[in-house]
Amino acid sequence: MSNSQRNRRNFIKSALIGAAGISSYSMLSSCSSFDDYLFEDRYSFQDEVMIIGGGISGLYLAYKLRSKGTEFRLFEGSNVFGGRIKSNTGIDYGASVLSSQNILSNDLVKYLKLETKNLDKDSIYITSGMQSLSDTLVERIIGLIPYRNFRLRWKLVAIEKMSAGYEMTFENPTGQKKFNCRKVALAIPPSQWTSITGLLDLPEMKWAKSWLTSMEIQNTIKIILPIGAVPVSSKPLVTVEHENVILRQVIKKARSSPIVEVDVSYLTKSDISIDYIYGALKKKLQINYPFQKLSTEQFYDWNQVKLINGSGFKNFMAVPESVNRNFQVIGDFTAHSGIYTLEGALQSASQASELFL
Repeated sequence: MSNSQRNRRNFIKSALIGAAGISSYSMLSSCSSFDDYLFEDRYSFQDEVMIIGGGISGLYLAYKLRSKGTEFRLFEGSNVFGGRIKSNTGIDYGASVLSSQNILSNDLVKYLKLETKNLDKDSIYITSGMQSLSDTLVERIIGLIPYRNFRLRWKLVAIEKMSAGYEMTFENPTGQKKFNCRKVALAIPPSQWTSITGLLDLPEMKWAKSWLTSMEIQNTIKIILPIGAVPVSSKPLVTVEHENVILRQVIKKARSSPIVEVDVSYLTKSDISIDYIYGALKKKLQINYPFQKLSTEQFYDWNQVKLINGSGFKNFMAVPESVNRNFQVIGDFTAHSGIYTLEGALQSASQASELFL
């Protein structure tokens, strides 16, 4: 290493140590311009696991790898981690309820020392919001130099099979970068697979084309209402079905002013009007609220979120086990049990971590 390289790295390291007390996580979304300095001047990563996607599956895999002493690099295309986990002052717009019987989920919550409250004998929620799960997990494993292992606003756009691994092309705010690697964990929604050049042509993904044809995209709308909108006798957690939608009502009392979170999940692909949703809520949940006064913060449509569009889906076909230990597809949809749940996402990541050792 030349003196100029050594001096440059020492300068960067000193600057980051000084900033560590502020928030290493908050630095990530504005670090892209420092790529040439903080990526160790390397473009070939033979031993590290390249994790594509910063949802809970990708983050948990990073946590498991770090605990086993295995190096990783995680790339997230958006400017936030967590995927469909999104909260604001304790209000959850994405995942919000945990089963008290789930082992991995509850162990993770305890490890991160997050406060929980009971909804009923089978369900709990995190009082600070589910996003604190992903945020705190990142903070725990991020290390001294955050940009070394985690990348925000880095989107995979192409992948090609090489003799000794894979060549991956990423798009970031400053342009495109190519990296070579041997180990890949694909942790992004299947709805994004077709946008990545070469991905479905990989031998490891030969099953994916037919699998994708059986996938049914499902949208979920989240509505946040004040506690006065529901009857006093309402249960803290209730799920009902009404024609073309499933409604789930969650009453949380963690804050000084209790709130009601309502998930509206479509059962069909047909367009459903806002008036239809309002009618279903009034009929099935007896919700009495002037919906025309809903603010943007009270109405959240996940199909409108960039890079997460279409991440709600179902498929009757199971994902086959990978024939290549160095290329793993992870996510709640690959779980053997707890499929399409947070527990399933953690289970999938945990199993992949064992294969990457």
